[in-house]
Amino acid sequence: MSYSWLLPVSTDVCGAVVSEPELDLSQLSHSEIAALVYLQNLPKLSQSILLPDDLEKRFARNIQIPLEELQAYLKARHDNSALSQGVMLCAQYGIHFMDQKEVESRRYLQPDGSWDFSYAQRLRNLATPYQVVRHDGVLLHLSDSQRRIMDAEMAMPEEVIGSQSNAGTGKTTILYEMVERIAVRDLKPVNDGSNLTHLSAISSV
Repeated sequence: MSYSWLLPVSTDVCGAVVSEPELDLSQLSHSEIAALVYLQNLPKLSQSILLPDDLEKRFARNIQIPLEELQAYLKARHDNSALSQGVMLCAQYGIHFMDQKEVESRRYLQPDGSWDFSYAQRLRNLATPYQVVRHDGVLLHLSDSQRRIMDAEMAMPEEVIGSQSNAGTGKTTILYEMVERIAVRDLKPVNDGSNLTHLSAISSV
């Protein structure tokens, strides 16, 4: 799995800041303002820091800066163009946005207010609590719905299995794994008269 982590600001907040003619920070938390400063500087950071974990470490330093300094920086140097570029760069560097409820929970902070580098992994463990050992020894983490599809495929190899869910919920991941299992079990295409499991992965947005 490639390195990824979550920034404590929502896409809605980013969009609102970019679209508003005047910058209003009064309703934003320390974490959100630190994230906005970070996003505005991400285009420059990405030119010199290429490793995603280094980018997270840089944000961890940002969040330790006093709120007043962060507010003063944004008010003096706010740049909507740079902020928009930073938002667009996030996907390239494995940076995801939290929803507003998660931002407000502050579970991404240590008791002393410092950044918790284990937060993203803890969320992944909650989302994909099931572990399957692949034929090559690699440990695969599955969500409940992925596990149920895998169980159905193993129990009914001659059946057609359909999966319909939102984009980004793991359909492609499980499709690749099922194709791999078909290859390992040496199953042949349907037109050869042997078994083949079909997975219909339909994205709905």
